[in-house]
Amino acid sequence: LWSGANRDEVIQVAESSSSAVLPQGCRLLGPSEAAIPRLKDSWRFNALVTSADHRILKEVLHRIRERSQELGRASVRLDTDIDPRSMM
Repeated sequence: LWSGANRDEVIQVAESSSSAVLPQGCRLLGPSEAAIPRLKDSWRFNALVTSADHRILKEVLHRIRERSQELGRASVRLDTDIDPRSMM
């Protein structure tokens, strides 16, 4: 989940950081607006990464985190949830 006060910055970071080449056996859905796109003056976008192999999943999440940090936008926060129960 990427979030921040500036919608355009959040979209840019979410799209740029999730555009990494995915290994075989991995699927990315999103990023897209969260079910509740704005909460407490913060815009929210999420993505779902799926893989049957937890090692591949961890590697992809690591790449996304690294890319988000490289973009250097302190105003955009990235939160990850391994095995979420709900996307709400």
